[in-house]
Amino acid sequence: MVAESERLWIGVNPETVSLDANNVQASPLQVRFWAGEGSDKVAMSAYLTFRVESVVGSSVTKLFEDKPEAKVSSYNYTIPSDKYATANRISIYAYEDAARTKEIDSKLVNIIVANPTPFPRSEDWNVDNVYKNGEYLKQGNVLYMWTSRVSGNTEISPKEWIEAHQESGLWTPYPYDKLIAAEIALFNFALIGSAVFQDEYMISQQGVDASGNPTEDYRKFGTNAFTPNLKLNFKTGDCELSGSIRRGMVIFDSEAPHQGITKNNIYVCKSDSNTLITLFFSSGSRSFGTEFSIINGGSGVVSIGYIINVSSI
Repeated sequence: MVAESERLWIGVNPETVSLDANNVQASPLQVRFWAGEGSDKVAMSAYLTFRVESVVGSSVTKLFEDKPEAKVSSYNYTIPSDKYATANRISIYAYEDAARTKEIDSKLVNIIVANPTPFPRSEDWNVDNVYKNGEYLKQGNVLYMWTSRVSGNTEISPKEWIEAHQESGLWTPYPYDKLIAAEIALFNFALIGSAVFQDEYMISQQGVDASGNPTEDYRKFGTNAFTPNLKLNFKTGDCELSGSIRRGMVIFDSEAPHQGITKNNIYVCKSDSNTLITLFFSSGSRSFGTEFSIINGGSGVVSIGYIINVSSI
């Protein structure tokens, strides 16, 4: 028996439903009915009305509704990835009676959706193709991007579809010159040449998947399904790359004295006799902090000398 003074309420976990750009829900929404507070709360049963809605301003469109016939104390829900592309709110109502005239509590849960990753489709538009959110193709001087969370296509070309269904939101046109000049900066991933920019990162479009196979699906950056060949963190200064940094290499294969200006950062000596390598540095602060490596690939002793040009001092 629940005392009259006890609060009857709806609890949800998580507090906000998160979807990725392709309408895949991160975790099921768990709904529970409770009486009381804190450690004294107890589960209760109620008649449930559960709705998935699309809200634009004051307009509310009901996309899905469930009214279990019997009382329930809990309810779990996951949005189908192939439905309700415009859903942005879930409304939950608990009632004392089956007729749902005596409301106990209500709860609104927002739906948060990740931004899509712009990804080029190289082939021309075809009615048999399936497009994912963020995929785009170029027709004339316009980029057409599929902007529905649910993958799909239209029975006519993007240009024709937009002309006939301006408010559908399936295809979004971007004039190519304006996109390059400004709009590209608004995307979650911005593309410049073979580089991809996301938040504080610059990564390459090429990388490997979890099995080490080459892939260009940089939309999976942040998971083991895509490790870029180059990753640069502008915030921390960290850099990871699968290749090597090459400024220059010099190879010496005789014991004669060698002289060189420090335009290279790797010196390899392959002589079996003693070798002297003299490096010339220019004066001024531009030479401070110069780093180079000497690799002795022979059996002789390698000696290093340096000369600083002080003629200008």
